[in-house]
Amino acid sequence: MLPGGLVGGFHFNSVRGRVIPTSTGPISAHSSSGRARYAGLLVRAEKRLARRTRVLASYALSSDVGIRIGGSGFNNDNWFDSFGPLDRDRRHILNVSAVVVELPKRLQAGFNSSYYSKLPFTAYLTTFDLNGDGYPNDVLPGTKVNRFHRGLGKSDLARRTEEFNRNLAGSRTPRGQLIPRVTLPANYEFGDSYLSQDLR
Repeated sequence: MLPGGLVGGFHFNSVRGRVIPTSTGPISAHSSSGRARYAGLLVRAEKRLARRTRVLASYALSSDVGIRIGGSGFNNDNWFDSFGPLDRDRRHILNVSAVVVELPKRLQAGFNSSYYSKLPFTAYLTTFDLNGDGYPNDVLPGTKVNRFHRGLGKSDLARRTEEFNRNLAGSRTPRGQLIPRVTLPANYEFGDSYLSQDLR
């Protein structure tokens, strides 16, 4: 069997049939695929507040989007279905550092604080193949790859889950798998932002 995207390229497990028939000999193929675009605005300020105190602050507003090849939510029949925020997309990044005291013999005391906003994520369904492309882990219908924290929130997840249970639960996938109901936990969160405080 071929790795990752190459399997998808040949539609090896697709209900619509393989691109090439099963072979008794080896097939060698290489693939370098993907598309990504990073855009960012960086603002930096440095200030000496007193003779022995310096502060440096930087803030980045950024966007990191592209095609997510493979993994949860990836559609082997239409790679552009997964175009959107990438797993590493951090919208807001703030860093503040300071040398607050200059001690004798060139010793210094200071701090560094870092903050990153929450990462996007995908709501996907495991173990069954909704679109018949040959692989499970399809996105929850009505959502897209990595759109939670990027326009979709808890109310969207609850609404889409209810629609899924009403319209699809109990029916079968194109591969004949029974589609179960989805139940959300009573209490859940979408993940945390990152905050780090270091003293030196």
